[in-house]
Amino acid sequence: MKLGIVAPFNCHLNLNTPHLMTNYPDFKRFCHQLLFNKEATNGALFQAGDVEFNVPLSDGVKYDSVQEDGKYHLDPEIFTIMAVTKIQPFAAAAHAHAFACLESINKEWHFQVEVQSCDFKFYDNAIGLATILMEINPGIPESNAEAFIHFVEKWASAFTENLVEKYYQAKLFPILDYITRLCTKNKNGFMQAVEDYPEYLKFSLQINANDQKGNTGKIKWANRTLFVDSFADLDFDLLEKAWIVSTLGQELLRDELIPEKPVFLGWGNNVAVGPPDQNHTVQALKALHICQYFYTIFDNLGPSLLSMVGESMKEISIHKSARQRKILESVITKVAIYKIQFDDLFLSLQGNTHMYVQDLQKRWHLDILFNGVENKLDLCKAQVERIQQRAQKLGQTVVESILFVIGGISLIEFFKNLADAGKNLNLKTDGFPGVLDVAGSFAPDVVIWFGIFLFATACGIFAHFQRRR
Repeated sequence: MKLGIVAPFNCHLNLNTPHLMTNYPDFKRFCHQLLFNKEATNGALFQAGDVEFNVPLSDGVKYDSVQEDGKYHLDPEIFTIMAVTKIQPFAAAAHAHAFACLESINKEWHFQVEVQSCDFKFYDNAIGLATILMEINPGIPESNAEAFIHFVEKWASAFTENLVEKYYQAKLFPILDYITRLCTKNKNGFMQAVEDYPEYLKFSLQINANDQKGNTGKIKWANRTLFVDSFADLDFDLLEKAWIVSTLGQELLRDELIPEKPVFLGWGNNVAVGPPDQNHTVQALKALHICQYFYTIFDNLGPSLLSMVGESMKEISIHKSARQRKILESVITKVAIYKIQFDDLFLSLQGNTHMYVQDLQKRWHLDILFNGVENKLDLCKAQVERIQQRAQKLGQTVVESILFVIGGISLIEFFKNLADAGKNLNLKTDGFPGVLDVAGSFAPDVVIWFGIFLFATACGIFAHFQRRR
């Protein structure tokens, strides 16, 4: 019996996918420079397109028979590491760990596990996807088949969590860390370490600077697929009860499992009729990867956006408000790009892959997830507008206050000059007293204090209307 697992996990590598796609010739030149580095004493096998590259490893990073770890594929869209032979010791340790964790649940299951293939795909936004295909030989008594299926569900999660984290930190972290530092040194912008990534865009992983390695390789969930040759191998009612589930409940999905569509893709537990390399199955797993990646992104975005909205509602200084507005605008743009990418990818898919993605979009309720993110984005946009209005209001108030003070000083200066003129000038009147006559009839200090009184009154009126704005 074959079991396939797809699990998203946190990684410390952030690919600049748009930059890779638009600057692929520069990327290939960068790889050629690495290839002809004569100082390299150790290396790892990389492949970009149809070209193989020997990437030097330094700073004490040593590998024994690195080529046995598998082939390393680097292309403009994703970075993939295939792990085959060297994964077996980690798989054995993870298998023992999973049994130890679940010993209290059931002590009677003792089966062997052989990992047939394992690859780690690294996307942008510090998200990785681990795909593991293994052969399990449980020797299931028919009477205990249902209990075994439930046990495998829990075992697979514990197994995958241990395997991905341990293998990532022991084997993959040094390689990716080296590549990241190399790209940073060359300033080519192809890859960026998460700790150098802007804080407000760390949706997937909050890096602890003191324990960067300890934050990586942690899975979010395990999506399990059971490959069976036919429903005669396991009773259909058993699969329906144990694994064929819908996000809306335990509906009967017998009509979905027809020969023309032999792969069921649900949330968490899937059943595929036929071998894993069957055309339908390959296309279904491709759809599963696509939806897992975007679901992970938007699942991470929800809490992050709410947190940012909450932070932006605090009463903070105008300087911090301006920075918060720039952050929110960047996030709004980035989230919009993710949604556009998914829509464009969905439209570009054809055949069965398009059908499977459409089916997953319905079963996983991705539209509800996207709508939730868009609602949070609307809150972010409202906060951006509020912060902008606050900044404009403050700027307008400052300008008005400066102009008002200048006008007040001019007013006091006018009354001072008026008092001096009324006192010093000896003017004859024609019976109708003018301003200078009135000013001359009072002491100069009285005239000046009258001007100050007018200015103070105007200040009170100005402050009153400013508070009401």
